This record gives sequence, structure tokens and C-alpha cells, in this order.
Amino acid sequence: AAGPPCALFGTLGRRVMRGYPLSRLGQLLSGEVGRVVVDRTGLTGTWNLELEYSPQRLPAVPIGELRPGGTLPSPDTPSIFTALQEQLGLELRSARGPVQVLVVDSIARPTPD
Repeated sequence: AAGPPCALFGTLGRRVMRGYPLSRLGQLLSGEVGRVVVDRTGLTGTWNLELEYSPQRLPAVPIGELRPGGTLPSPDTPSIFTALQEQLGLELRSARGPVQVLVVDSIARPTPD
């Protein structure tokens, strides 16, 4: 596919990744499935891939107000779990493990210079 050698983009239910390691795909999927996704494939290097799926959550805006070029995926589009297996040969498995957490104890406005 033509395009920049290193890019991440997508629309509702479609993700395109060019020139990134699979760990970056895990980061993208984390937001979609609402859980931390860790790359345990053992595959190295950079990858080009396209993934089309039915999002688990649809936007909270009326369909007529989707941003320009935004469309809803076809109802025949598979779930993200099925799409990963069928289109990329990858599988999401649920597991428990340590997760890094950022805790903010307090916040204050910066003082002017």
C-alpha cells in the first residue's frame, strides 16, 4: 500500500499501522478493548498492517454529526477479536499481570513567570 513509511491512522472500526513494532498495535488495542494489551508474540522489527472491525463502542455523537469522512463500519464487520485472528493471525488472550499505574497526588496551576 502506498503512503508514508511510518504512520498510524484510522477511522471508526479501521486502523492502519506502517513502520511500527507490534507493541504499538497493543497500545492502540488497549484503548479499544478497555484493557492493557501486551505484545507477547516475540515478533521483532517493524510492521505494516490494516485491521477492519466492528468497534465495541460507537461514538456518542449522532451519526449525522460524525466528522467529515467518518462512516460507521458495515454490520457484517467482525468484532475486534475475530478480526485480529482472521486478518492478522493474532489472538487476544486474557491474563493477569503487573500493570504500571500513574498516581497524581495533587495538581496546581503554574505560577506566572
